[in-house]
Amino acid sequence: MAEQRATGDQARLAIADHMRARAAKAQGLSAAKIVTIATSGITSREAAKLLDTTQKWVSELARRGELAHLETPLGRLYDSEDVLRLAEARRIAQAGRPRRGRPRKNDPRYQQALSA
Repeated sequence: MAEQRATGDQARLAIADHMRARAAKAQGLSAAKIVTIATSGITSREAAKLLDTTQKWVSELARRGELAHLETPLGRLYDSEDVLRLAEARRIAQAGRPRRGRPRKNDPRYQQALSA
């Protein structure tokens, strides 16, 4: 079977549709937010480090709309303020949650178990 190749016109139409879809996603952001992300945005690797998670999870958060991002030809740029806000929220949520497994030496529960 011979593969069907897109003609020049079909390829141009596909690229135009892709660019329109990308622009429609960016329309959810204000012009000021787009400029902020474009000038001081951070990569998914940097965002993952700040959130103490994986790059894949950062992309999933962006897809869900929990992180403001801007798609560029080289990849996504994330709003650093949004990432820091989410990192702080995660830190607060995890502070009240007990650790799984046995207590570690730097864990206050470990110190209480020693003194008891």
